Amino acid sequence: MQSKPNIRISPIFDQSVGNIWSDFTRIEVACDLKYDYQVSKETKVYIRNRNAEEWKNQKYTFAFGAYNGKKMVGFASGYRENKQEMYLHNLYVLPEYKGKGIGKTLLEQCERNATLVTDKMMLISLPGALSFYEKHKYDIRDERNCEKFLPKEIIGVVPVFKSIDWLQNVKINLDVDIAEFEQYKNLPMFAYVSMGRAIDALGIRMPNGEDKIWTNPKKSGMKDFYEKKLLNALAKVR
Repeated sequence: MQSKPNIRISPIFDQSVGNIWSDFTRIEVACDLKYDYQVSKETKVYIRNRNAEEWKNQKYTFAFGAYNGKKMVGFASGYRENKQEMYLHNLYVLPEYKGKGIGKTLLEQCERNATLVTDKMMLISLPGALSFYEKHKYDIRDERNCEKFLPKEIIGVVPVFKSIDWLQNVKINLDVDIAEFEQYKNLPMFAYVSMGRAIDALGIRMPNGEDKIWTNPKKSGMKDFYEKKLLNALAKVR
């Protein structure tokens, strides 16, 4: 009996590093072929360039990768369409890894992260994937367009992508100048979010590899709790 792979889901803070766009393209093409979409060499180049341009041009982008060891076997990515809506542009899992809960976990991570800055997730589904989104409580607006209203509250640790852009529109209970975080853009960053979508702690993996934590000075009794949660999240970033 074949053992179930140990899949790791990880936020991708800087999509321009390494082979990330090539991995995205490889996985998307494999899934398109599974649905009998023939993909030309030119289309592969288009897919890679599209992902690169989307990340560079959109302020509010996000991405999560699913890894079996060092191999990416699935991913999800998107961006904020406007103040009320987040757009899930891609969610793909290699055909041989389907049925293992990877797509579900990727979708949940995207929804949880989006809740920090917006109220609704929208997407255009592949025809063969509509049942997946229906199962996860998405309303099917027509043949392929889906939407889901997100929870109003989120409590706990979430990754922060393109830091300065995501942080501008949330309440931050820290004794810091938010502009300071522009220099940390695309570094691994996590926030601890409390009631009212308020950030009570931030943790960053600095360029020298040190983990730096800021906490709400008015909640000094929670300092150790916040630090433990954020350091644990940062430790899982490779």
